Amino acid sequence: MSAMKATAGPFIVTHRHGTETFSRRAFATLEDAREHAWTTTHQIDASTHSLSLARAKWGTLTETGGTVELPDGTVIEVEPIGFSRLYDAAGMTWLATPGEVIQAFNAKQAA
Repeated sequence: MSAMKATAGPFIVTHRHGTETFSRRAFATLEDAREHAWTTTHQIDASTHSLSLARAKWGTLTETGGTVELPDGTVIEVEPIGFSRLYDAAGMTWLATPGEVIQAFNAKQAA
């Protein structure tokens, strides 16, 4: 979205509607999470209202995360998650690199 200094994560982006979760993905930086959240928002609802809302929210997203709720009830959330929680969620040992843990988490979520 814009060139800025990378903010270390990790961060989880969750896309859900009601009680159904469609996807959860881990990202190493806030910028990567923001970009994924923006792309997901655009794919779901490209209406001017939704994109304006999302652009305002994702553009000001900080390390504390944030949520955008689209008019149809779809929710896209970016949340910080510590590496210890991510290692546990991915089922990885501390011998794995952060990149390996993110890949393992995302693979586990896609399965």
